[in-house]
Amino acid sequence: MINDFRGKYYFLSNFYPCALMVDNRMYSCSEGAYMSMKTIDPKVRDKFSYLAGKDARKLGRSVTIRPNWDDLRLGMMEMVLNAKFAQNPTLMKRLIDTGNEELVEGNTWGDHFWGVDEFGANNLGKLLMKIRDAHQKKTMQ
Repeated sequence: MINDFRGKYYFLSNFYPCALMVDNRMYSCSEGAYMSMKTIDPKVRDKFSYLAGKDARKLGRSVTIRPNWDDLRLGMMEMVLNAKFAQNPTLMKRLIDTGNEELVEGNTWGDHFWGVDEFGANNLGKLLMKIRDAHQKKTMQ
């Protein structure tokens, strides 16, 4: 099990710096891309483009949230993660190289939706494994 997205596995974190394009906007990390999806205001979304992960998270807490965000956020995160790994082949290889390890975003900040501390849904880990599994199957064909 990989339960810490730091050090060797920091590339699994949404804070990991890597260029990606989502919805015709460039971002410097997947956290910025994801947080920008929380709003429908294009001017506000532009503000996320070159923010570091922690700055994107901070700004994301202050935006006007789009309607039905709770219903959309898993799909938005999956779209962002697919872009991150598809547009960065080295990261995709590293993700695939995790093999069949369970990916768990262990955290101490109480994020029970995306990660796990004492309990949690681990939705980030589940999406990463879904993307890894799909690309492992592609390379086997």
